[in-house]
Amino acid sequence: MESINTIISNVFKLQEEEIHDNLGPNDIDKWDSLGQMNLIMKLEKKFNIKFEIAEMFEICIVGDIKNILKRKGIIISE
Repeated sequence: MESINTIISNVFKLQEEEIHDNLGPNDIDKWDSLGQMNLIMKLEKKFNIKFEIAEMFEICIVGDIKNILKRKGIIISE
């Protein structure tokens, strides 16, 4: 199963080893508003979920994404 880190890696063109829970837009040049929407769409498609607008604004770092997915009942694989 494709992990959250794999999806983030593919969207932002990073090595999976570079991804950690405190990584955010200030650390990744491609993590702008368009990059965030692309990431959200990939996650929604992969896990067959929908992010609420408020949840989209909650995302400041990778750890926030994982917390939102956990609340939605998604089991996070590292």
